[in-house]
Amino acid sequence: MMKLFYTSDVHGSYFATDYTSRDSLPTGLISMIRNVNADVKIDGGDTLQGNALSYFLAERSDFAVHGKIFTALGYDYIALGNHDFNFGYDGLKAFLSTAPQAICANLVDQRGELSVAPYVIVHHQGCTYGITSVVTDWVTIWDKDNLEGLTITDPFEAAKAMHAKLSRCDVTLLIYHGGYERDLATDTLLETTGENIGCQLIDELDYDMVLTAHQHQFTPGQWRNHSFTLQNQANAQSAFLIDINRSQDDLAIDSTPCTVQGIATLPSFDGLNDQVQNYLDQPLATLSRDYLPEDHLTMALHGSDLANLINKILLTYFDADVSLVAFANDITGLKRDLTIRDVLNTYKFTNLLEVVTIDVATLKAAINHNIDYVLKDGDHFKINPKYVLPKVEHYNFDFFYGVDYTVNYDATPRVSTLYKDGRPLDDKDTLRLLINSYRKSGAGGFSMYTDLPVVATSDKDVVELLINYFKQHGDTF
Repeated sequence: MMKLFYTSDVHGSYFATDYTSRDSLPTGLISMIRNVNADVKIDGGDTLQGNALSYFLAERSDFAVHGKIFTALGYDYIALGNHDFNFGYDGLKAFLSTAPQAICANLVDQRGELSVAPYVIVHHQGCTYGITSVVTDWVTIWDKDNLEGLTITDPFEAAKAMHAKLSRCDVTLLIYHGGYERDLATDTLLETTGENIGCQLIDELDYDMVLTAHQHQFTPGQWRNHSFTLQNQANAQSAFLIDINRSQDDLAIDSTPCTVQGIATLPSFDGLNDQVQNYLDQPLATLSRDYLPEDHLTMALHGSDLANLINKILLTYFDADVSLVAFANDITGLKRDLTIRDVLNTYKFTNLLEVVTIDVATLKAAINHNIDYVLKDGDHFKINPKYVLPKVEHYNFDFFYGVDYTVNYDATPRVSTLYKDGRPLDDKDTLRLLINSYRKSGAGGFSMYTDLPVVATSDKDVVELLINYFKQHGDTF
């Protein structure tokens, strides 16, 4: 029997804190793993981005720390997630230089400097375990500007080739940094974009285990056809201890969800956590008031002063007419006595910005697609379920600033006219739109943005721009 410990989508959540305050909490990978007794420990990717610690390290280009922590925690292997490519070849190289052995079968290293294997074979108690991994090829959309020296190939074809190579092993295991395109209970098709192909991998290949990631959707261990599959939540909120028992005639697999019980530390890295906490508590400015979020539906229906503030600040850096901003699923907002902690817990993405030229007809199509986030149900409104299942995606709703419009939820299209400074705009009019790199890639179904001509770019990410503005101006304009 082999005991396999599996995590994924840790996103820098190592320590017993969520960084919304200095309080120690029963959370984080270090606390999760402290009582785990496993033969093999594997992480499914998405390490380098996602919380205040990750930002602190990225600002210093100190990506090797992530690898050191996984090594110190006794991991044997790591897979790569899409966010592990956010910082380009050099960032990935630094991370892998200190990390456990990385596995990724659909990564081609053009420079040949990365310690990445397409597969490994583990020998344990007389059995062979063939382990491989692939990452969603949507990396080529989200991180196309960060892939110099790297090529991401088709994940299905790579997984198929690896299965042929590993088929003589007693147990075959695929780590897929992607999710399910179908509801596992009903088999209902949920998406057709190709971002997530977990069910296709299970149904068309013959792996004994397909451990997924990326969607942050807690999925208990279960069999689909001939493959055992599961998925973790993000930020070390869950993990699995998987028992694999291969006999001559049978394969038995069972999994137990792991949760954090109590608080643990990793003494050699305690100083790092203290540095991060001190950094986050640096005062930035005294604002005129608090800018706090409301619930997602209320903000979508009525707008957000917090979103307006961020859009207005970003527009001060660029010659643009319109700006858009999205929020992460959970944010804290900006307090009157503003700290770096507030900014990082309110804008959680590592986005760069571009100014594009867009005609009003295309912008109107984008806004109508955006409003699909809200559904009218009789006299009430609700969030469209597709933004909640199979993955919570509140970050795919944008708040626009610089144009006005009225939404008629009983009409098609819901928005028929855009206004600028009180003047109705013609469909052929052109505007300059300030857009983040994630949305410009077409993510969230906004394909109308992908080929728009770029007239200006920024080499500073949104968080840096916000911090610099607050230091100098507070919330005054």
